[in-house]
Order: sequence, then C-alpha cells, then structure tokens
Amino acid sequence: MSKSKVKSMLIAFFDVKGIVHEEFVPPGQTVNGQYYREVAVEVCPEVLLRMYSLCLEEGTFPKIWKRQHLVLQRQEDPSSPSVYRPYCMLDVAGKLLEKLFRPHLTRAIQEAGNLSPCWYGFKRGKSTIGAIKDVVSTFKVAQQSNHYSMEIVLLATLDIKKAFNPARWIDIMEALEEHFRIPEYLFRMVQNYLTDQQLMPLEAFLMGFADDTSAVIVAGSTEDARLVLKW
Repeated sequence: MSKSKVKSMLIAFFDVKGIVHEEFVPPGQTVNGQYYREVAVEVCPEVLLRMYSLCLEEGTFPKIWKRQHLVLQRQEDPSSPSVYRPYCMLDVAGKLLEKLFRPHLTRAIQEAGNLSPCWYGFKRGKSTIGAIKDVVSTFKVAQQSNHYSMEIVLLATLDIKKAFNPARWIDIMEALEEHFRIPEYLFRMVQNYLTDQQLMPLEAFLMGFADDTSAVIVAGSTEDARLVLKW
C-alpha cells in the first residue's frame, strides 16, 4: 500500500485550558463508544467525572452533544422506501450523558408509581412472555365457570405503526412534571435535552444537466450511499 493511501486518525481530549491528551488510533481500531470510554477513563477520569457531574447538577445537556446524524436502517423488503427507518444518532459524548441520567429518570418514575402495570415494553422485569402469561391466566379464570355462566375471552391485537413518532414533547414534559413529579434537576435535564436538537444535514445534493439529473452522495460506505439514494 502506498503511503498516500494510509490514513491515520488522531483522537484528542481537551477542556477549557487546552488539550488534556492526544494519541493516534491504532490501525484497525474502530472508534466507537467502548473505545472512547476506555481511552477517556484511562487518561482523564477526573475531567470526565467533573464534566458529567456538572451536567447532571445543573440539568444541562450541551448543545454540541445534541447534534444528531441521520442513519437509515433497512427493516424489511428493500423494494419499498417505507421500510427504511431513519435513526437520529448522537455522538459518543452525548450518548454517555444520556446513559448517565437515564437511570436517575427511571428511578424517579418508579418511585412515583411507575408506568401502567399493563405496559410490558421497555420495563425491567417485563416482557412479551409476561404478557402472554397474563392472557393465558385470564382465559383459565374465565373457563373455571360452568357451561351456562362461562364467559367469553376475546383477544384483539393492534399494531400501531410508528407509535412513538407522534408523541409530543410538551405532553412528555407535562407528564413528568405533573404526574410523576420528578426532581427539578431531572426536569431541567430532560427539558434541556429536548431543546435545540440539531439534525446534521445529509451530505447529498442534486446536479442538473439539461434533461439529466445526477445525485452526489457522500457516505461512509457504498451500502449507506445506496440507502440514502433510495430514501
């Protein structure tokens, strides 16, 4: 491989006083959340602890960490554009802060009475298996009566497409404040988290030549470029 084709990546950590640490990423190393945490904890644990603790205390989610990058993921048959689900991905620093305050928020909701006992999704100790067991239990109880007083059990399933998309942030904040009455610092954090979010534009544009049109797409891989083109 010629020297001109060799690429090096430099990762640096800095605070208000300047660069705290810098090092070249080893060849073949993927710079993901796990690698970021390993390097950061090794070289500047005090800086990370002070930075994230201050964010939690002040209820602040830095604006630069709220910049989201659009990623398209194929769910089913690629012949229809509707099967490409868009995901807005935060950078590593933002995801770490998100994971830090999420347990605080979950605990506050649980202490306030938690979500409905009939809700089985995204809850610790709840799953589809528990939902099925409750349905079977309801059926068995209904069948215990005699033939004349036996009740009918009807199970109707509804698949609500994109159920979380129409959830309004103002309704979420109202529920957290009035129903769950979460601590003030958590309320400020969630409110700040949902404010001034920025979706980074796709690196794609169209070029016209008389009756011909070309699409110019910049992506990390050919698969990503094809997804953007189809989307």
